[in-house]
Amino acid sequence: MNKYLIFIPVFNEEKNVREVLSFLQKYRNISDILVIDDGSVDNTSQILDTIQGITQIKHKRNKGYGFTLIEGFNYAIEHNYPYVITMDSDKQHQPKEVEKFIKMNENRDFDILSGSRYLPVSKNDYSRVPAQRKKVNQRITKKINYLTGYGLTDAFCGFKLYKTRSLKKLNLDEPGYGMPV
Repeated sequence: MNKYLIFIPVFNEEKNVREVLSFLQKYRNISDILVIDDGSVDNTSQILDTIQGITQIKHKRNKGYGFTLIEGFNYAIEHNYPYVITMDSDKQHQPKEVEKFIKMNENRDFDILSGSRYLPVSKNDYSRVPAQRKKVNQRITKKINYLTGYGLTDAFCGFKLYKTRSLKKLNLDEPGYGMPV
């Protein structure tokens, strides 16, 4: 078992999942990969069945993004991974950034380390975030920063590193998209 679990919740990602997982398998010496298929109705499940070196959990029906994240966190805790990295497979999160997360964490040991699709240095070479979704994200991020003083740039970013010891202290129960916020 590795120190890091890379966890990817998927739903109808037949166009992207193979490429994302292929890239992530370069990190197999330092991380294991868990994919939870949240009831995909396209060919995602069949594609996952052809990919070696990953652990899969499949839902028969869609249970929600938050539910799937919580399930992945619980898997990481139950299997004694010290850290879990979450990322989506829609290509808004760059798999090559996983290495940066790990290096940053090795130097500082974060409870949570969050990515951002909106930093000037990001130069996201994958698909762009839809404009309306970006506007909503910016409004909510501004409100969160006002309330907390954190200085976030992307409150909805699902590309994060979590210390599982810290996750154990939380009572997570939000099954929808609000969970990562």
